[in-house]
Amino acid sequence: MEKLNLPEKYNYKIIEIDENRAIFRISDLVNKESAQEWIKEYEQRSETVWRVQRTHKSTGRLNVYKGDFRCQHNVQQHVARDIFISV
Repeated sequence: MEKLNLPEKYNYKIIEIDENRAIFRISDLVNKESAQEWIKEYEQRSETVWRVQRTHKSTGRLNVYKGDFRCQHNVQQHVARDIFISV
């Protein structure tokens, strides 16, 4: 977690990590608002700004919010710095 500089008070399930992308689930988030709160904490901690690239339809109890986020400074399409959050 330290390498990703993720906020510490959450429980994570890491799905995939490489040098340009991280895919993980956060079990402590219960709705879209708590996901947005996490994003704000992550932006402060990592000193970055993340923009929503795409959201996905909620599937109910297990997936209350899913979004693909891209660092605002990423201008190269072939080298993405993406975070995929599934709550």
